[in-house]
Amino acid sequence: MRYALAGVACLILSATASADDVVTVTDMTQLRWQADASGKIYIRNLNQFDSTFLGCCYNYYIDTTTPDGKIKWSAVLTYMQAGGSLYFYVANKSQPSPVTFVGN
Repeated sequence: MRYALAGVACLILSATASADDVVTVTDMTQLRWQADASGKIYIRNLNQFDSTFLGCCYNYYIDTTTPDGKIKWSAVLTYMQAGGSLYFYVANKSQPSPVTFVGN
């Protein structure tokens, strides 16, 4: 009985879990951003690369006050300078949310 309940719980939890939304910024030199005094970097134009993401201005952010945020922002700056492409993952593209991962 215990294993049956555990199996049902796993099914329920996996059904409610959701993956992050992803957008590919094909030319990082076109990325627009703005920093605020609290250490957040707002990525302002992800909708330019995927129209299902929210438009301008304060919807998706990287918190540079954390070690993880500093690493993400460093990667973004590196790819901006090189002009490469980069994936941005956000928790929920239909509402303001943090950038959870950047990379290729």
